[in-house]
Amino acid sequence: MQRLAMGFFHLDGLVPAWANAMAYANEGGKIATIPEIIQARLASPTGSYVWNRYFTTMSAEYLGIGADGRLKIIVAHRAGPLSTLEGIKQAYSYSYKSSDRNRRGGRITRKEFLKLEAGEFGKVFVVDYADYVRRFEYPFIESTKAHGFLTDQLAWARLGGMENQKQYREKMVGLNRARLMEIMLPGLDPNNSSQVFQCRTEIQRVRMHQQYTNPTILENRDQSNLPYFAYDKFHPEGELAFAHLLSIGSLGGIQYSEDKYPSIAMEISCHGWNDGTRLLMIPLGAKLDQVIEGPDARELIEKHWQDLMAETTTEFVSNMFTLMKRGNQWFTEYRTKDEIMDSSEPQFVVKSIQPVAEVRKFTTPILGYHGLFKYEISRVREFAPPQANAYCFVGEPEIVWKDGNPELQTCDIQFYRVEVDTGKQVMRAQDLSHNYELTLKLMGY
Repeated sequence: MQRLAMGFFHLDGLVPAWANAMAYANEGGKIATIPEIIQARLASPTGSYVWNRYFTTMSAEYLGIGADGRLKIIVAHRAGPLSTLEGIKQAYSYSYKSSDRNRRGGRITRKEFLKLEAGEFGKVFVVDYADYVRRFEYPFIESTKAHGFLTDQLAWARLGGMENQKQYREKMVGLNRARLMEIMLPGLDPNNSSQVFQCRTEIQRVRMHQQYTNPTILENRDQSNLPYFAYDKFHPEGELAFAHLLSIGSLGGIQYSEDKYPSIAMEISCHGWNDGTRLLMIPLGAKLDQVIEGPDARELIEKHWQDLMAETTTEFVSNMFTLMKRGNQWFTEYRTKDEIMDSSEPQFVVKSIQPVAEVRKFTTPILGYHGLFKYEISRVREFAPPQANAYCFVGEPEIVWKDGNPELQTCDIQFYRVEVDTGKQVMRAQDLSHNYELTLKLMGY
């Protein structure tokens, strides 16, 4: 059976995401470049998975001193030093191997940069930095509008050529025009000729709106903590070149102060080594008109927890379990006495459960950011009835404010008396996410 193109996300970054993707594709698979992401999006409905997720790609961007002594941006799609995992790790090791952890981004040598510029690694796109940034008052902060898009050299390079640039522009302008029509003329059915005829004056007013004729359609960004304008500060002699993979964002709204309504756009930016990573794997022969979401370890555990039980290897003692329910089955959660947030990960199976007393109101001071419900389990123990050895929060936490500041959080809590099988425990999501063969087996591959 032909495998479909699939997205692989991993919180721990690029290396495990890469391993998962490669285990799925076997021989001949390739991780998508930005042009391939664009092709997949153009071939798919706008509400689909491939439109609504960001992807880190096998398109790479370099900033360095060219053979003529001028600063250049070079974009390469699956070519050059960052076209392999080892090359990517080598470039980004500039920051993650630094002893003081104060280095940022990736680097290649000027020798490699000049080879890129000369085309020795294959086709690349070269953009003169000074000429490009002259277009903007605030380069890499401003966004590109439709009227200037086809002359945007960096968009041309990042999208892989003029044809992709034209198709992208046409699609994004169409999406923005349809959205503006929805906002300004809610309820209008463009397929209802009678309704359109009656609203022709209002439709003409929309079509004359500046955001209809010239919407924002792309945000070209550098890396947030390593701006391109700082290149000379880091490498005044040009001995190294910035080197990063490129990421492309999901479809989203963007609104500047001069805009009355939000535009629909995507962002292309430089990937940071510590960023979460989602890769699109294209197996050999797979088409780009159907892209599916890859494994989610928590979802797989919820569905297959009985197949993921293992002997408990260390002694476990607890006089107060945090409980969770999946389907009709109760579990205790993974939690240590020092953790102040629920893990929402099942650990032990609950064999029997009995409520103790009525639902109570639990109160805790704000521990850090008030948007997250954090509490010390020692406070739960102090609050619990003597016969209880487990608890579960009921409903949503609420914030108690004082003088405009968050002071306390409260939540209803139900206590229980439970019997727990601590001889076996469910695999943790973190462990499953690094077990590529088991992950794919649970997915049916």
